[in-house]
Amino acid sequence: MSNSLRSAIAYILKFFGKMLFAMVAFVFFLIFLISFFNNPRPKTEPNYETRYTKLTVNQILSKSNYEWNDTDLVTQSRCWKVLKSNDVPCTDYSIGIWEVQHQTTHREYNVQPVMRGIPFRKDYWTQVYHSIYEHNKNGMQELKDTLYNYAQVHQLNAVDFANYMVSFVQDMPYWYIMEGNICASYETPDQPCISGFKYGILSPSEIAATGVGDCDSRTLLLYSLFRHFNYEVVIFVSDEYKHSMLGLNIPSTGKYLKVDGRKFYFWETTGKNWESGMIPPNDNVLSYWYVALSYNA
Repeated sequence: MSNSLRSAIAYILKFFGKMLFAMVAFVFFLIFLISFFNNPRPKTEPNYETRYTKLTVNQILSKSNYEWNDTDLVTQSRCWKVLKSNDVPCTDYSIGIWEVQHQTTHREYNVQPVMRGIPFRKDYWTQVYHSIYEHNKNGMQELKDTLYNYAQVHQLNAVDFANYMVSFVQDMPYWYIMEGNICASYETPDQPCISGFKYGILSPSEIAATGVGDCDSRTLLLYSLFRHFNYEVVIFVSDEYKHSMLGLNIPSTGKYLKVDGRKFYFWETTGKNWESGMIPPNDNVLSYWYVALSYNA
């Protein structure tokens, strides 16, 4: 074989080698672009240490307004893992500071239940929850729109949408909300406490704006959201367990109570990964639970 022929073959092999390398690099580049645009936001959990501080929460809830103006907005940026799913949605929504503080003022001055006592205890909590719900049911519009838009885009059915909304609230850090100045007896590094809130509960707009809350604050927020989306939902309360849980009429298994012949499955809201029908072992005597707020209240 002549030297010129060898040189020609070597040149051709070198040329096709470069072409093959370029094609492989191009394929990997296309894979990277597809992956990037299908996952434009990192699937990470929010950093609670930097976002949820006592100063910020107290500023949002303060009746003295701090530095807020009536036109100011409170914005939440949230990421959370959806129950029974690998999805980690991220969303942003805003609530006007006027709406939040209007709810605080309403609870302080306009919620007037009957005198608290053993014969009236159930009626007492019904009045408190119902008054706060009625006054707040038209609020949080941007949050409701955000949740609805996600459900539409991802074509969620009723059960999947319920998992999406409940896990959104379960992911919130647990904070004790106290009426009296007794936080010292409850507060821990993992579970802060804020005091001075009438009835020891945050309204739906307050907990949505702060991103923190206790059991009945969470159940009332979810009750408001589920009522808005036309679910049949109740709030269960146990005086013995000093606890509040959601009750939802959806296809499920596990623990439930019947209301008007319908099965309302218990749903724990204070920790992650609790599915409908599951009750904490220490709270599982069903006779200790009653409906404090019904689906048609």
